[in-house]
Amino acid sequence: SRVVYVIRLEDKVINPVTARYIVHGINRAEETRAEALALVLDTPGGLVTSMKEIVTRMANSRVPIIVYVAPRGAMAGSAGVFITMASHVAAMAPETSIGAAHPVQLEPSEGQSPNQQEQSPKSNREVLNEKTTNILVSMVKSIAKPRGRNVEWAEKAVRKSVAATADEALKLKVVEYVSPSLEDLLKRINGKTINLMGTKRQLHTNPARIQELPMRWSERFLLTISSPELTYILMSIAMLALVFEFMNPGAVLPGIVGGICLLLLLFSMSILPINYAGVALILLGVGLMVADIKVLSHGVLTTGGVIAFLLGSVMFIDPAYPYLQVPWRAILPMVVVVTAFFAFCVGKGLEAQKRKVVTGREGMVGSKGRARSRLNPEGKVFAEGGIWNAEAVEGVIEEGERVTVVSVDGLILKVKCE
Repeated sequence: SRVVYVIRLEDKVINPVTARYIVHGINRAEETRAEALALVLDTPGGLVTSMKEIVTRMANSRVPIIVYVAPRGAMAGSAGVFITMASHVAAMAPETSIGAAHPVQLEPSEGQSPNQQEQSPKSNREVLNEKTTNILVSMVKSIAKPRGRNVEWAEKAVRKSVAATADEALKLKVVEYVSPSLEDLLKRINGKTINLMGTKRQLHTNPARIQELPMRWSERFLLTISSPELTYILMSIAMLALVFEFMNPGAVLPGIVGGICLLLLLFSMSILPINYAGVALILLGVGLMVADIKVLSHGVLTTGGVIAFLLGSVMFIDPAYPYLQVPWRAILPMVVVVTAFFAFCVGKGLEAQKRKVVTGREGMVGSKGRARSRLNPEGKVFAEGGIWNAEAVEGVIEEGERVTVVSVDGLILKVKCE
């Protein structure tokens, strides 16, 4: 029986984990000689390196690949345009969109008019952005032309970030079909002839058995921890746990938790476009709050630390990627938790500073004891479990009388009668 494998990339960012998932699906389809592989796509975009890995594997696939932008309301933005263009059959569900594939780059220098920008020499950043745009334009054109798709529109999608609805994309020959469901699409493309690595091949997708290829547990785990929200939470937990461990050596469990979270954090940060100025602000905020435990600043350091932590949290992800920003529902609770943690530590520190000294010579002051000999003014007293040389500060103290320590001079207790 003919089999069409289905992999779903719904509401997912294109990153190394999703690239691994798609490549695994293509390999599985080739190994089992499936009739086709259908990729149900809904993505705002992602990393260029991961997109290139996917497109390269699709271009060399020995199995026809169908990209279906679905469900209703889905989009194939940025990197999703390249993946759609690289498919052998491109289709969209009604009420979906495709486009806006311009690479993320820095804006021209502020304070300059367009004429000044054109006349002034280009900076290294502008030259690099231009090179990146040109190479992506050539890439999208090279994959769109052999499949008979609109090369001009593909170029505009990269250079000018144009986008199109499903119906517009069909009219512009960006996709071949607009279909309400995957099953309907497979019926409509049955008998269609495609160009597969330079050879003609006819699709036989009706009847065909649809078999889902879900993500493996390792891919689901890696994709989960690489989300911006969880990455931010992992960083916060790692810092709190390690600070607690350093403040309480031998607690063990916080150190283990902090170490695990730190290693997972390093993996996530290698995938996401992290803004390291934001990370520096977060670390500064934690450092100020830790310093307030050691330095009596009446909460000034903690207040500054909270402000720095909040600003760093907002700047944690590069602002050029709006669809990857950490949501406020994660930032606000974490700021409250971190603030409460350090406020508790600072409060306990202030409480300890005001508490009466209970050890050392200072701890003897105020202790009660009993005279073991007549003090006139010198003699012996028993206090705090030991016999001490003592000196009466007020008159003569008879043997057996109860005394109170008022001060300590070396190893001599200054005492008076109760």
